[in-house]
Amino acid sequence: DFEAGREAYSKKNITRIAESAEKLNNDRFANYGQYWLLSAQIDRVDEMTMQGYLKTYADSYLADKLRGEWLKSLGKRGDLNTFMRYYPGLVNTDQELSCYRLQAQEQADPRDSVYLREAKALWFNGKDLPASCNMVFNGLFKAQLISQEDLWRRVRLAKKAKNFNFAKYLNQLFPA
Repeated sequence: DFEAGREAYSKKNITRIAESAEKLNNDRFANYGQYWLLSAQIDRVDEMTMQGYLKTYADSYLADKLRGEWLKSLGKRGDLNTFMRYYPGLVNTDQELSCYRLQAQEQADPRDSVYLREAKALWFNGKDLPASCNMVFNGLFKAQLISQEDLWRRVRLAKKAKNFNFAKYLNQLFPA
C-alpha cells in the first residue's frame, strides 16, 4: 500500500493516492498517505483541512514539509493574512518563503524598520532570487530605498558569483 501510494504520488494520480491513503489510514504510515493526498492538491487545500493535518502530525517532518508547500501556495495566491498565521510554526524555511513573509510585513507596514532592514539585506546578493522576492524589491524601488550605488553593488556581487546572465539583467534596471 505504501509503495502504491508513493508511485501514485509521483504520477499525481489523485484517485490512486486517495485509495492508498485510505488503506494506510490506521497504519504507522498514515501520515504519508495524507501528506501525498494533500500535497498533490496543495492549491486547493482549505485551512480547516490543513489545520487538521498539522495538528494530527504536529512534530513530524512531513507536517513541516506540507506547511512549507501550503505557505508557498498561499503566497503565490496572495493570501498573506493566512500565510502569516501559519508561518511562525514553520521549522524549515527558504528564500521564497522568507520573501513572502517580507511581502506580508510590507503590506502590514511598509515603513517598518525590521522589514526594511531585512529586505535591503536580501537585496545585496549575487544570486537570482525567487520570484517572490521581486515584489519585495519593487517595494524598495518604489520607496526609493535602492540607490544606483546599491544597484551597482548587486551587479558587482553577481559578477563575483559568476552569475553573468543575472548581472546583464540587473543592468537593465539602470535609468537610461
